[in-house]
Amino acid sequence: MAGERLPVVRVLGAPAAFAVQVTRPAFCATLAEAAVSRAPGEIAVVTRVGGNPAALCTGEPFVVEYGGLVTGLAAGRYRVRVYEAVGDGPAGFLSSANVTILPPAT
Repeated sequence: MAGERLPVVRVLGAPAAFAVQVTRPAFCATLAEAAVSRAPGEIAVVTRVGGNPAALCTGEPFVVEYGGLVTGLAAGRYRVRVYEAVGDGPAGFLSSANVTILPPAT
């Protein structure tokens, strides 16, 4: 993303769901997994990223985007906090956003 400092976090609301997208410097064959915790009006998304140890990669710099969709949410306003851990390291805070979840389409 030209002109943007990495990582960049985007949170977008949708009917009964929201999407999270993170753009960050890549690892060799980047792998990402995430977990979500919920409390009334609060959601935390914790991702763990790292390189695939079985991959053969060159040392070229790349950017990777990863994301996910959190579904099954009641309509309302939520505070979303996004954290990221690299490898087995501790999770660090990336960003937070307020998102409005719309009722499911009928």
